[in-house]
Amino acid sequence: MFGDLGHGFILTIFAAWMVIFEQSLGAKKSNNEIWNIFFGGRYIILLMGIFSMYTGLIYNDIFSKSMNIFGSAWKTNYDESTVESNDYLTLNPNGSDYEGTPYPFGVDPIWQRCQLHVSDGIVRINDFKKCMLCNYGSKTMHKIFAIFRNSKQPMNILFDFVPQMLFLCCLFLYMVFMMFYKFFKYSARN
Repeated sequence: MFGDLGHGFILTIFAAWMVIFEQSLGAKKSNNEIWNIFFGGRYIILLMGIFSMYTGLIYNDIFSKSMNIFGSAWKTNYDESTVESNDYLTLNPNGSDYEGTPYPFGVDPIWQRCQLHVSDGIVRINDFKKCMLCNYGSKTMHKIFAIFRNSKQPMNILFDFVPQMLFLCCLFLYMVFMMFYKFFKYSARN
């Protein structure tokens, strides 16, 4: 669900409804335990929906279907029978297959075409999503929030924040390095 523009929109609308009508909904004093959990986390749910819509735009996903907002920067000269009869086809970036400009925002829709006809296309998109998630998660969340939490206590920065960052950097940076190393080291040829 996360990383999907459509599901994120539904989640955002639901949370925005709870936030807008917070006074009247809170005054009802419901005994429903599940409703109370949702209502108590309305701001977190709102943020989850907004960030899900943002990552859905990056991944070009809406209700698990790909979007083609700007048009692909690649042109396929293959017909359907050629695509279905070959396991591996490549596009030449030095030839007429590529327009020479990168996709403005998110994942180029040509990768979704790869998903339909190549068995590992979905694996490649999921690997990309995993790389993006690890990069955003490890860089922004921990660094920004932890330093603000400890900004007035230098001992906490030195003995709490720095060791945690050292540990997380060793763990996450190694993982991120290995993911990008895999993308650059291994290609369709090997």
